[in-house]
Parts: sequence; structure tokens; C-alpha cells
Amino acid sequence: MVMRIWKWSKQYFLEIILGFLFLIPFFAIGPLRSIFSYTIRDFQFDINLVLLFVLILFFALSLALIKKEGDKLITRKLFIVLSIKVIFDLSILFSGISKNINLGYFFTQYLWFILPGYYGLLYVLFINKLQLDHEQIIKIGLVFFAGYIIFNIVINVAFYDFIFGADRLISPGGGPVIFGYSIALLFTVLVAYDYLFKKLTFYLLAVIYLVGSLATGSRASMIPVLVIFAVYFFVDKKIQPLTKLVIVLVAFSALMLQGSLLLRIAPRLTKLATGSRGVSAVNTLRVYGNYSLIDKLSGRGLTGFFPYQQWNRFPELRREFTHYNRFLYNGEYLLVQPHNSFLMALMELGLLRTILLICFFGYFFIKNLIGKDYRRALFTGVFIVLNLFDSIIFVSPGSSALWMSMFFLVAVYKPQRVNVQVNKQLKFQLQL
Repeated sequence: MVMRIWKWSKQYFLEIILGFLFLIPFFAIGPLRSIFSYTIRDFQFDINLVLLFVLILFFALSLALIKKEGDKLITRKLFIVLSIKVIFDLSILFSGISKNINLGYFFTQYLWFILPGYYGLLYVLFINKLQLDHEQIIKIGLVFFAGYIIFNIVINVAFYDFIFGADRLISPGGGPVIFGYSIALLFTVLVAYDYLFKKLTFYLLAVIYLVGSLATGSRASMIPVLVIFAVYFFVDKKIQPLTKLVIVLVAFSALMLQGSLLLRIAPRLTKLATGSRGVSAVNTLRVYGNYSLIDKLSGRGLTGFFPYQQWNRFPELRREFTHYNRFLYNGEYLLVQPHNSFLMALMELGLLRTILLICFFGYFFIKNLIGKDYRRALFTGVFIVLNLFDSIIFVSPGSSALWMSMFFLVAVYKPQRVNVQVNKQLKFQLQL
């Protein structure tokens, strides 16, 4: 009996640790960045890469040494994905080093792009091999993430004089924009796994995510969170129609009091014009149209077109760029990174690899949709759409690690429900 309790406790401890890794984008705080970042000429090995290398090595060694098998079908499927990724990444490597580009910048960007995917795959393979309760990990991770949102707001108010409607949250992991997108992505995970929580707990977490999204001021975060929240609330059969009506009337009255409270809290919500992003996207496509045939198919190589690494590495040089984050290319004003993962892939990885990237993410969206797994389809769809609003999988390795681990855990990983249920029954018996 003691051994069974110890085994359960050890498993639950691992699930807590893996849930805590939902906060991986936020580990790169100032002091750690200065201690664990190394620069060799133009190659920068920063805290995000150090952390990803350590975790990837840990998961890889664990998978090699642990004798458990896990679900063989899932293992086989994930290893097929891993093999495809290795081939895809090698094609980027060999194509990139053949281009006339700065290799230091290239290898930095290359690791930023490929490591989060390996981390996400090994993260899920580790869960599968140890037969951990992935739903328990998701539940713990969502609570940790909500806790970080509260902590971040408190820090911003206490130390940075943050005011709702006037400021945007400061956070590691890509700043307010990508932080907002991460909140939106995790909110869809919360909705997809709402059955893991009591109804009151779910709505409490949902409100925390909503407030966090509004505080970031990221429109592509606020709009999906508000829409999904509203739709979920109105179709929730556990809430009586009269209760819904009262809540809607109270909320509407509060929002309209002294003007729109919502718009005062989040004034960027109504500013739907794409501005520099839309202009830059059109100009970027115009430049792509003038590429040679080889460059159209294979791209210019990572960092071969967008000067993001240079802009990000040397803040003192930003005054040389037009309007802080734009540069002039053959008479066209472009953003230093296009705020669109697929557009960045098109310009630097080429048409062929961009199509493969779209097909990979699109396959799981269509598969979940056809299989009527609408919860996973919602997550995958939001994942794809948010990458149309920023180059998340290219420019923020910490956040990309979270996103890729969520993608493989939610959109790809589907253990048999029987095993999960047996595991939960065992936990209940041990608690008794």
C-alpha cells in the first residue's frame, strides 16, 4: 500500500512539474538573461535556448532510459512526426548555409525555429511513455498560467504604474502582443477542457484570462477571447436562461455607464485597421513577386530577408530603422518581422516549405473537424489564425515552446479514454 501511494505521489509530482512548464515563456527574466546568455561573434545562445536544450536533453535521456512503453500507437505516430520534422529542418539547414547570409544570425534564428518543435514532441512523448494523466497536466498548467496573469498584473501595477486603458502589460515571452496571443491560445485550451473544472472554477479562470487579454491590449487576443467567452456563456446549458438574462443586463448596464467601460479599459479593441502590418504585408508580397524562381521556391534563408535578429540584438541601432521597427527595401517599407508566421516562412523558407508548414497544421485542424472533435478543432483553428497576426513560431522561442507543446498535447495527442479513466479511478481509491 505504501509503495502504491509513493508511486502515485511521484506521478502526481511529475504532472505538477509538467504543468508548471506552461510558464516556460516567462522564465527568461532579466537577471537570468544576463547570466545564461552567451554571444560568439554574431551567434547568440540566450537563456531561452539554454533552457530548451536542457529540457530536450532531459526528455531525450528519460525516453531512452525509462523501460515503460506507453501507448505504442501514439509513440509510433509521434515518431513519424519527429522524422518528418528532422527532414524538414535539415532541408532548412542545408538551404540556409548555401545562401549568402550572416551565419551567426542564421544559426540563432534556426535554433529559435526548430528547438520549440522538438521540445513539444519530446514533452508529449515523455507524458505518453510514463502514462501520465495528460488532462491533469493541462488542468494544473491552466491554473499556473492564470496565477501568472494575476502575478504579472500585480507587478505591472506595483512597479510600472500600469493603468488599464492607458498601458499594456510588460512581460517576458515576447512582450504584451505575444503574451496576449498566448493568453488567447490557453483560453481555447481552457474552453476545450472545461469539464476538468467545477463550473464556478471554470468561470473564475475564464474571467482571469479575459482580464489578462484586455490588459495586454492585443486585438488578436481580445477579440477571440471575448467572442469565444460570449458564445460559450450563451450555449452553457447549466446556466438558467433567467440567470443569463440578469447577468447580460447587469454587464450591459456596467459597460454603458459613463460611456463604454469596455472601450475605456481596452481602447484598442475598436481600432481594427491593420495599419503598418497590412501595408507591410502587401509590400512584402510585392517584393516576393520580384524574387527569382529559385528564391520563390526555397526562400532567402532564415534572416536572409528580414533583419529581425539585428534589430532585436542591438537596440541602439533601432534609430537606423524607419519608424523604429520598419526598414526600407528597394523602395518598399517593411516591418523587421512581418507579424505573420506564414509570410515569414514564405520569404525566408520559400513556397515549398511554406506549403508543407500550412499542410501540417491544417491536417490536424481538418482531421479534428471531420472527426467531430470540435474542441480540438477550435484550438487548432485559433493556433493557425493567431500565427497570421504574428511570427510567433519564429521570433519568440520561449512562447513558441509553449505553443508547440500545446499543439502536440491538444491537437495531436489522443490517448485512449479507458486508460485515463482507470488512472483516475486509481487516484480516487488511493485518496480513500
